[in-house]
Amino acid sequence: EGQTVAVLDSGIDTNHPDLAGDLVHERCVCNTGPDCCPTGGNSGDGPGSAEDDNGHGTHVAGIITSSGSVAPLGIAPDAGIVAVKVLDQNGSFCCTADIAAALDWVLNNRPDVDVVNMSLSTFDRFSTVHCAQRTPSMIGTPYPGGSIGRHSRFHCTASSS
Repeated sequence: EGQTVAVLDSGIDTNHPDLAGDLVHERCVCNTGPDCCPTGGNSGDGPGSAEDDNGHGTHVAGIITSSGSVAPLGIAPDAGIVAVKVLDQNGSFCCTADIAAALDWVLNNRPDVDVVNMSLSTFDRFSTVHCAQRTPSMIGTPYPGGSIGRHSRFHCTASSS
């Protein structure tokens, strides 16, 4: 209770009955196309800027904070959600710079955020050095996130330093 979670993902369904009451703020940092952000362009802030056009971010937010009226009860139903859209309708992001910019925005503008959730993956390979250089305010460690065919996926975990 009283915790706020930033979810960096494909956004959030602002009309979902299990989530709408938990939405604290919306932000979009998405450069995969000219209109990646629902409000137009590649960035946005405020209501409507993180509307989910993929569904993954809504699913993740539901696991965290669903009130249980439509979907199962979330693990922290009294938590608030700061939805930060970094993925397009295909679940893709253009570059790690978008992720770093979103993390920096959370760190610099949302002191109420206690936890950051990023369920992101890429087929690009990251070294420990690459993850550590993403942003000076974050420490990253790559870990294998599974494999599809011959391609291994690696993820960078992040925590406040």
